[in-house]
Amino acid sequence: METAFKNNTTLGVLPIELGKVNAPDETNLYGTEEIEDFVDLIYSAMEAYEKAMRDAKLGLNDLILLGNVFVNLAASVNGANIALAQALDLSDGEITELVNQSAKFELGESTPRYRQIVKELLYKFQTYNVFRN
Repeated sequence: METAFKNNTTLGVLPIELGKVNAPDETNLYGTEEIEDFVDLIYSAMEAYEKAMRDAKLGLNDLILLGNVFVNLAASVNGANIALAQALDLSDGEITELVNQSAKFELGESTPRYRQIVKELLYKFQTYNVFRN
């Protein structure tokens, strides 16, 4: 093993192996289960809005559309303490998977715009984490 120092005992430092990264791989520590609930909440709110605005007016019937939003809200609140850690630990591949959750919702012609909103939000979390460290 070639080390950076020939006589590292007199320097009081640990040997560093050349050509190797000595930092642990700390990505994807938390998974995405809880942040998926948060993304579902966003998409369900967008879906409720799209469906409510089809007739260009809001009425009592549109309140029924909020049922799915409240279900997703409950799931998001239950995992909120872990969701932030998951959001800060996202990889590019995980962000793509989360953005693709839009397929479960009826977002109409606005689907690309809503997908872009979610994508930008998730990348902001990821970027914050990179600069925080």
